[in-house]
Amino acid sequence: MAIKTKQELKQMLTEKYIKQAVDEVALIIEQEWKKLMQDLFYDTYSPEFYSRTFQMIDSIMKLEPVKTNNGYTIHIKMDELTYHTPYEHYSINEVWNFTEMGFRGISGGQPIVVGGHVYENILDYVNNNLIKLFKSKLMELGLNVK
Repeated sequence: MAIKTKQELKQMLTEKYIKQAVDEVALIIEQEWKKLMQDLFYDTYSPEFYSRTFQMIDSIMKLEPVKTNNGYTIHIKMDELTYHTPYEHYSINEVWNFTEMGFRGISGGQPIVVGGHVYENILDYVNNNLIKLFKSKLMELGLNVK
């Protein structure tokens, strides 16, 4: 597409900066989720009968933002193909049950006195910080944001 006017140039640059800000915010959220997973899950319990593989934390991944009709959608997820069990007889649903147990505060079949609740904490973080993070990133890129 050839840019013909100053307004078209401004629109193109604004769109580029918005996409960059969305991508950077998604990365911040991904990193915060991993930090919460480490702090609230892994650091609260040390298994006695097995060695950790850290597959849950390694499975957290940010996908490329998707342009929609009125903005962008950010996808940050736990990749079920990355997170698997060494026990071949377990199905993916059983693996996710183990993950869910961890988020509820159970690891290796043992209750975790402190910890768990990673889902709730990352959702609270996003709800409390998404707009502030996005505005901050846009301002860092030089866009005028109110």
